[in-house]
Amino acid sequence: CFIYALLVEAGFDVTPEEVAGAMPSKQTIGDIVAVGTGACLRLAREEIRKAVAIFIGCDKGHRDGVDHFAKVLSWFDFKHQQVASLCLDIDGSGGTSADAANAINHSMSEKLGDASKPFSGQTTDSGGGGVLHSLRDELDARQLICQLYYLIAPCCLHGLQKPFDVAVIATFGEGGLDKRNVL
Repeated sequence: CFIYALLVEAGFDVTPEEVAGAMPSKQTIGDIVAVGTGACLRLAREEIRKAVAIFIGCDKGHRDGVDHFAKVLSWFDFKHQQVASLCLDIDGSGGTSADAANAINHSMSEKLGDASKPFSGQTTDSGGGGVLHSLRDELDARQLICQLYYLIAPCCLHGLQKPFDVAVIATFGEGGLDKRNVL
């Protein structure tokens, strides 16, 4: 419907049936996504193997009855002279730091396999389980951290959001309680 409306608005004389007939099937789209996902993971594995230090930023949440635990990996990409980041996944975890460390360990081994390496540091949210020193201790118990390890001030996802947040609020204003803002 979106593509049809866009084409009509642009002045093309098409019918909804013609647009639908030109679109790939659900299976084809699924195949494209699966192949693309595999290619992205292979590329990420190669980049992580070359990285000198890997950092993890994570944040637990619970929205609309769904638990999620975002895990973002970052490293310095020497070829492009910039920090590279990868959202490993947002699979949920339990409510303790041990649960969070198990979820991180599982995600690293499942997604990165033999490219997985110990972390050089972390940033996390500051409330509940899976945060700060308790998460560091649980990661250490699973041999997931380097000897020299940085525990960076919380919170990963809020920190990534802040540069956009300030500019958007300055431009559009702040949303009220129980309201979505433009961000």
